[in-house]
Amino acid sequence: MAAVNTRILIKNGMIVNHDGILRADVLIEGEKISQIGQNIKIADDVEVIDAQGKYILPGSVDPDCRLMNPSDGVPVADDYERGSLASLRGGTTTIINDVNVRPGSSITDAYNHHRNLLDKGCRCDFAISLSIPNFSSEISDEMKALAAEKKVISFSFRLQAGANSTEPMLSEDALLNAMELCASLGIPPTVPACGNPIVINKIAESVFSSGVTGPEGCLIASPERFEADTINRVGLLANEVKCPVIFKRIYSPSAAKALCHQRELSSSVFGTTNIPAIGCTFAGNTVNHHNWAKAAACASDPPIRSELKIAKDLLMHVATGDLLAVGSCHRAIANNVRAGMGLNDFRRIPTGQATASGRLSALWKIGVEIEALLDPCGFVAAVSANPARLYNLYPRKGRIAEGSDADIVIWNTDSTLSPVGLIPECVEDPFDGLKCYSCRAEVVLLRGQLVVKDGEVVKSSDFRGQFISAEGINNLVFGRMAAFKSVCDGKLVPVKSEPYSGPVINQNGTQDNDSSAKESHFYRKADYDNAPKEALPPGQRTIHTSVKTAQPPGGGSSAFWWNS
Repeated sequence: MAAVNTRILIKNGMIVNHDGILRADVLIEGEKISQIGQNIKIADDVEVIDAQGKYILPGSVDPDCRLMNPSDGVPVADDYERGSLASLRGGTTTIINDVNVRPGSSITDAYNHHRNLLDKGCRCDFAISLSIPNFSSEISDEMKALAAEKKVISFSFRLQAGANSTEPMLSEDALLNAMELCASLGIPPTVPACGNPIVINKIAESVFSSGVTGPEGCLIASPERFEADTINRVGLLANEVKCPVIFKRIYSPSAAKALCHQRELSSSVFGTTNIPAIGCTFAGNTVNHHNWAKAAACASDPPIRSELKIAKDLLMHVATGDLLAVGSCHRAIANNVRAGMGLNDFRRIPTGQATASGRLSALWKIGVEIEALLDPCGFVAAVSANPARLYNLYPRKGRIAEGSDADIVIWNTDSTLSPVGLIPECVEDPFDGLKCYSCRAEVVLLRGQLVVKDGEVVKSSDFRGQFISAEGINNLVFGRMAAFKSVCDGKLVPVKSEPYSGPVINQNGTQDNDSSAKESHFYRKADYDNAPKEALPPGQRTIHTSVKTAQPPGGGSSAFWWNS
């Protein structure tokens, strides 16, 4: 896309950043914000957008998007273009897209393939997170090259918790090596807080055999304690190699509790959740819904819990900062695809929800209006500033400031625009019943170009998304770890001790007939009495020592076999 040369003034609105609200105007020149203030003088060629009674927000950053993610061979209902346009209409201007790599495949080839598709089709800005299925010296070399040359923003891993797994997961030893490499590259690893699929599949077999075949089986077969186990084990490993880690998809109280515990142990453990875990439950759409299509549309890994209290608890963790960001985990699956695969077997229902367009509306409706746990600043922190900070895109993204990219959303909390077209055809709206689209993005600018007006894509605009790379070391993620490592290294002081001058047992596997080799077990009287005085402990007098003998009760004494 050619450089944007337009000049736009947004006036009469309330600018919201994560750290404050300001009534001011915003002047955009080219792709950047050039001036913020009141009564800005402009030339006649400047386009004016009136934001009276509305908020001016930084464009949202989606930290967990799964566009074109058919990792299990499931066809999706959109593509990079349609999915990214839905994101733009919802107020998201940058996505961090997760690219799955099949076991045995080249991660470089997977990157090049999806990067080519994104360059051609993605209409919003994007960064790439690669899911690593295994670890080896070849994979290590590829990761180094991708970090240095391709500017991959993150690597994602899953921990293997059993032997002989065919799943794309890493053993503890491999994960240690992978995280150590990530730390040296300055790239944060991400780990989904999902249960061990080996165990989950075993439980699912038992649940299915008991007669449960519907979507509710997805929840029954996934106890939340396994999500907590993943967090605790990975957190322990990350702490050992002094590597920060981002846990994504925190969906349950046990997972949130485990995350908070790990954050107490290390300042470089971070967590994020996704809007389905909050919005679906508030909308009344869960795997326990009486309508099979709506229930199946809530199939997820980890599962979306049915209790409203859990959704409120997750929202509370977002408000307190335990969960830094709220992503979409967008993956649109048509009803006929779900029915064709898992109508009579919940184990085969494809997971994922179409949430790219409704993420911001649902979070505002629930967090700001219904529960009042988030104010506008907290909302911006969860959907814009913190995701950008986690992945080293801030303040280029996620903030309205002079010099930042002109990614701007004009947010109306009392919109009457129709939400038609936000969800692909034949795909369930996970927030149906929430009535959240009364608060939505009405105008969206992508790097200074008007791409959404009155809630609709500006069809006359020729715009494409750009690949976004992170430059330098992430101070939020790695700055804390550097300080933590410095403190830990300062405590590693060797103990000063006197040199050992005693006997050493023979380690070559042969029996040493020299009695000195046995002194590590027993002292012989003759050897002790004849020891040089300087070898005796200081201040000790020579005393008669007994000879250890074998003496059964009532029997005679005889020396051990080596004295015979």
